[in-house]
Amino acid sequence: MPSIDFNPLARRFGRVVLRRVGDRMVFSRPPVRRGPVSPTTAQQALRFREAAAYSKGILGVPTRRAPYEPAAEKNHQSVYNAIMTEFLKKPLIRDVKIDGYHGHVGDVLAVLARTDLNLATVHVTLRQADDTVVEEGD
Repeated sequence: MPSIDFNPLARRFGRVVLRRVGDRMVFSRPPVRRGPVSPTTAQQALRFREAAAYSKGILGVPTRRAPYEPAAEKNHQSVYNAIMTEFLKKPLIRDVKIDGYHGHVGDVLAVLARTDLNLATVHVTLRQADDTVVEEGD
């Protein structure tokens, strides 16, 4: 939401925000936050800032940006928005196979996740019913 200061010396009175309403641009007052921010809202804002920082970092590296370009073109959006959308998707674990795990170092747990995540490793923590950690690792 771009904002314009008509008179930089009188910031309180001179600031307006440009908003798009249909096919028109409208000048309006900037939004004002009233009351305290809830923990959920603060957490969502933090997650959005993390997504924006991640997107800016990937956007500058052509090799890391390349996988997002087809999705951006397909959805008629910018590459930046495609990266943010992917970051904001929650990982979805479909199944955990424990057949290869026998409690020994090096035993394998197979984790089946969403295919579009391109996961290289998953960090797993095994806990008992009383929440004490039994074992953890990649």
